[in-house]
Amino acid sequence: MSVSGQIVYWQVTNSGDLDLMTVDIAQPHQVRALISTTASERNGDVSPDGAWLAYESTESGRYEVYVRPFRTGTEGRMQISTSGGKQPRWAPSGREFFYFNDEGELMVVSMQTGGSPLKVGTPSKVLDAKYFAGEPGTNARTYDVAPDGRFLMIKNPAESSGGGDLPDHLVVVGNWREELKARLGGQ
Repeated sequence: MSVSGQIVYWQVTNSGDLDLMTVDIAQPHQVRALISTTASERNGDVSPDGAWLAYESTESGRYEVYVRPFRTGTEGRMQISTSGGKQPRWAPSGREFFYFNDEGELMVVSMQTGGSPLKVGTPSKVLDAKYFAGEPGTNARTYDVAPDGRFLMIKNPAESSGGGDLPDHLVVVGNWREELKARLGGQ
C-alpha cells in the first residue's frame, strides 16, 4: 500500500515473525518499523485519508484485523474483526472496510474516519465462503475494491468443479457492461 510517498509492507524478522514496515519513496534508505511486536503483523492498508492503518495481527493467538492511527503509534488501536480476520482492505470512500473472517466469509464494517476516536460499526457478511479467499496459508490479499466501491472477487474453481487442480490461467473481461448490454439487446 502506498500513501503520500510512503510504501507500507511486511517483512519476516529474524525470529520468524512478521512486522509492518514503511519507507518514504523520496528517502528509500530510511526504513522504519510501523508495528514490531512478538506477534506477526501483515497486510497493512492505509485509509484513503491517510489517517488510519488497518492490518492483521496474531496478538490474540489467531489472526484478527485491527485499525490504529497511521502516523501516531498504537494509541487508539482497536480490534475490528470478531471471529478471526485477514486481508483487510479499505473502500476508496473510507466509509467501509472489508476483510475475510475465519469461515472465509467476506465481511464489511462501516467506518467514520473523520477524526479521533474512530467510529466503527458492527461487522456484517457480504459474501459467503464459497468465494475464493485464498488457499490455506495465503498471506497476501486475494481481492481488491475498485475506485467506484465495487470489488473484484475470484471464485474458487476447485470448489465449483468438485475438486481438482486450479487453472493455470486467468481470463479478464474488460468493458463487460457494454458486452452485457449488447447481448441483452441494448437494454
